[in-house]
Amino acid sequence: MHADVSIETSKVMDILGYGKELREKRREYYRENDRLWNSWPVVAGILITVGSKAEGLTCYSESDKDFLLEIHDVKCLEDVSDMNAIPEQTALFSMQIGP
Repeated sequence: MHADVSIETSKVMDILGYGKELREKRREYYRENDRLWNSWPVVAGILITVGSKAEGLTCYSESDKDFLLEIHDVKCLEDVSDMNAIPEQTALFSMQIGP
């Protein structure tokens, strides 16, 4: 009984565009989109698509878009004991771990 429901659910998900192949194609699209965006020389950092878009779970116009932006010349370190290795033009932030 449960196996039949699972198979039917999988078929419906495929029809609606949420099958394994389409999810993988969406993941590939967002990775390529990130690669193209990051190839522009004027971009201030590295853009990484995260969340449901990165997993291929939502189409382009569905839901929100989550991004992680790693900004060039900005670093956040837990241990700032080796600050001399960081270039001078880099903005440096330190994270305090623990009490």
